[in-house]
Amino acid sequence: MIVDRLAGLTIAIIAAILYVITMSFPREAALYPRGILVLIFCLSIVLLIKPKIKRTIKGADLYKNLWHNPTTFLIGAITFVFILLMETIGFYILLPLFTGISMFILGPRNFKIIIIFSISLTLFVYIVFNIVLRVPVPMGWLN
Repeated sequence: MIVDRLAGLTIAIIAAILYVITMSFPREAALYPRGILVLIFCLSIVLLIKPKIKRTIKGADLYKNLWHNPTTFLIGAITFVFILLMETIGFYILLPLFTGISMFILGPRNFKIIIIFSISLTLFVYIVFNIVLRVPVPMGWLN
């Protein structure tokens, strides 16, 4: 299967599933995520129909590459832990930790940049979601 088509199909399925999940959100809170998910779905369909890279990959090779790439599993595990602990600990406590650890794993080793970016992202998300959009997020220990 062509790699871009596989990626497009996977992303389209994930976007569709997440869109269905947003059906349980309050109308105001669901508007933005649904818009983004529709955009992601449409772009993934374009990728599915007209792949940019013509490289093909076999299912066994895909499986082998995923198992032998520790970065993929580390980021997946950190994301899983982030989601599991979000209700208990709180989104705004976990977000800078998640961002910093992810950045460290993915490349930049400059701790000053990691700390500044993690805190800036958290402040930006707080301003957009709590102050501007008034979307409730899991506060955890900050309640």
